[in-house]
Amino acid sequence: MLSQQYRPATTAVPPPALPTAGIVERIADKIAELNRIDEGVSKDDLLPFFSRAELDRYGAEAADFHRAREARQVA
Repeated sequence: MLSQQYRPATTAVPPPALPTAGIVERIADKIAELNRIDEGVSKDDLLPFFSRAELDRYGAEAADFHRAREARQVA
């Protein structure tokens, strides 16, 4: 005689979290956004969005990242 066998219920696995953009990428994105509105972006323009400590630490790297990304999109 055949008997029915049930498999134990499996729990749903949550999807992997999308990696969040790092602080350098977020600053570079904000530079790009503000650069579309105005010709230049200064540290004072970014202060409403980031702390002075973040800008002092990551600002130069974010500016380089922005420049490299803009040069790549033009080519």
